[in-house]
Amino acid sequence: MFHIVGVTPEVPTLSAATGGRALPTVKVSRSDVAGDWLHFNPTTGETIDLVALGNPHFSFDECDALAKLCAGRTKHADLALTVTLSRATHARIVEAGIATTLEAFGATIVRDACWCTVMQPIVPPGARTILTNSGKYAHYGPGLSGKQVRFAGLAACVEAAVTGSAQAGPPAWLVG
Repeated sequence: MFHIVGVTPEVPTLSAATGGRALPTVKVSRSDVAGDWLHFNPTTGETIDLVALGNPHFSFDECDALAKLCAGRTKHADLALTVTLSRATHARIVEAGIATTLEAFGATIVRDACWCTVMQPIVPPGARTILTNSGKYAHYGPGLSGKQVRFAGLAACVEAAVTGSAQAGPPAWLVG
C-alpha cells in the first residue's frame, strides 16, 4: 500500500502521511512507469476476451466513473466485462441507478469476490486474454488464471470492451 501526496485523500502533505516523522521516500519517474507498463503489456492491439475490473473490489466512485464511460455505448458481443465489488457497494450503486447503466452496457457484477479467487465461469473458459485496470491482477492474474493479462487505465478498458481489442501502444500521457 502506498500514498501519493496530494492525490490520496488523507495525504494532503508528506507530513500527514508520515505523522511528522522522517521516512524514506521514493520518486517514480515517467520512465519507471513506462517500464512497468511495458512489463504488463509485452504485446498490444490483440483481441480481448474479458475486461476484469475490481481487484479486490471496485468502489462506488469507480463504479460511477465506469458508468459514465459506458453510458450510451454498446459492449462488444464477443467480450465479457465483469466488475467485482462488495455487497455494500452493490447496494449503493443499485440505489443510485449506476447498476442499471452498467448492466445496460452488458457488464456482469459479482459481489464479495476478488479476481484472485475467481475462475470459471466468471473467467470464461475460452478466454485467452484479459484486460484489467488493476496492477495487482495484472501481476498475479497470469499465474492464477493461466491466461494472458494486460493492463490499462479505466477509459482504455472501456474502449477495449467496446471495440474488442486492446489499445495498440502505451497511453499518450506515458509517452508524451
